Amino acid sequence: MANTYLLAIGIIVFVIIAVVWVLLRRKKEPEPEIYANPEIMDEIKESRKCGMNDIQIKNALIRHGWKRDDIDAALHKDAVEGKKSED
Repeated sequence: MANTYLLAIGIIVFVIIAVVWVLLRRKKEPEPEIYANPEIMDEIKESRKCGMNDIQIKNALIRHGWKRDDIDAALHKDAVEGKKSED
């Protein structure tokens, strides 16, 4: 009875270690590259230097004829790149 109990505990411990090992060895897939119009990215960077927030930047770009989807993609890329540079 004691041998069966120890065997069961050993198998459980082995399975847990194997699962943890597999999870730690798993390769992370690289994040897909976010495309953003370089002209919009330049406008965002210049606007940030002037102290504008995302809403102000978005409204200004819309007034200048840029598409909302392009603006959103550029703002998202800017935010992602900003987080990477902070790390």
